[in-house]
Amino acid sequence: MNKIGRWFAGFAPVVLAIAGAPFVAAPAYAAPCPDVEVVFARGTFEP
Repeated sequence: MNKIGRWFAGFAPVVLAIAGAPFVAAPAYAAPCPDVEVVFARGTFEP
């Protein structure tokens, strides 16, 4: 493998991780906080 091929092979996982980071993190941000669900289920705003 030549120098350029090794460079691309070495950085491909990093580039894919950076490109995929928003898609991987999106479900975590989209999920509501469990504490908020419990608070609204009880009908009170006390923690």
